Amino acid sequence: MTITTNKLYKADSKHILWDLLKTEFEALQVAFPTKVSVLVLKQYPKTMEQLDKYSAVITVARITAPQEMLFVGDNLNAGINDDNFWSKTKGSFNTDYYEVSIWSFDPDYRDQMYYIIRQLLLEKRQSLLEQGFIKVIRTGGGDQEVDLVAQPRIIYRATQIYMTQSRMTQESIYDLVSEIDINQTVRTEINSETNEITEIKIAN
Repeated sequence: MTITTNKLYKADSKHILWDLLKTEFEALQVAFPTKVSVLVLKQYPKTMEQLDKYSAVITVARITAPQEMLFVGDNLNAGINDDNFWSKTKGSFNTDYYEVSIWSFDPDYRDQMYYIIRQLLLEKRQSLLEQGFIKVIRTGGGDQEVDLVAQPRIIYRATQIYMTQSRMTQESIYDLVSEIDINQTVRTEINSETNEITEIKIAN
């Protein structure tokens, strides 16, 4: 089953951060094809082939999400209207912590990408501000080495931890769920009686 939720992610700071990094590195790869070989994902690398194909894999992961429901009108005892008008039109302040990681078999390339990401997010501050980010603060990070089981190889990993505070426009839950798009796929299963593979189409 494949689920695509592009419109749903308009109010998701993780998607916006991932999309920014993905777009910028794609542009850098076009400008410097012999220097930039990077894949940007929203999850950890799934296969060794991804790390072999690219010089580095960059991932964006949500590591903790304390959510602050702070509405400007609350300080004036205005409260929230019954129809949630304020939250729909102005949005709420949400604080999230993200881990931006660089995975590579080359420790020097990992370190160079670490610096590039730091500079990139600094220079794109205005772009993030226009998309609802109020604060982007780098709170930590570090280098790691991951030994591969049964293989004499080491993945060199570096992390940058960012605290973001964003104000995204909120929609009703029915509006959000209506944006989910589920594409049904065909699965293959083995028939235990005949040991033959049969295709089962999932009904919509």
